[in-house]
Amino acid sequence: MTAADVFKLAQTQPDAAVLTAEFNRELALHVVNLSIAIDPIRIVWPAVSSVPGTGSNPSLRRALDAAVPFPPELTVARFPSDAPLVGALALGVQAAGADLGEEAFAMIIDPSSRGRRG
Repeated sequence: MTAADVFKLAQTQPDAAVLTAEFNRELALHVVNLSIAIDPIRIVWPAVSSVPGTGSNPSLRRALDAAVPFPPELTVARFPSDAPLVGALALGVQAAGADLGEEAFAMIIDPSSRGRRG
C-alpha cells in the first residue's frame, strides 16, 4: 500500500482519515517552522498528500496562514517523480563547475520550450 492509497482510503475509512490527519498536522508544524525560518516565496507540495482531485492541502494552507507572518504560495508539484532527478542533475552540474545556463533545463522545466530559440 502506498501513501497515495492511504490518502484515498481516508475519504471512506475512519482509521485512514485519522492517520492522514495526524500526518498533515505533524508535517504542517514542521513546514510552518521552516517557513518562518527561511521565508520562502513558494512551497511546492506533492499531490499525493493533497485532497484527492483538488491538488490542495487545506490543513497546511490554514497552518501557514495562521502562523507565518508572510505566508508563502502553496502549489502542487508538476512532476513529483522527476524533481529529485532534476535537482540531483543540477547539483552535479554545479559541483562540476559547469555553467550551462537556464536553457539546459528549459525542456525539463517547460516541455513546450523544446525546439524554441531566443
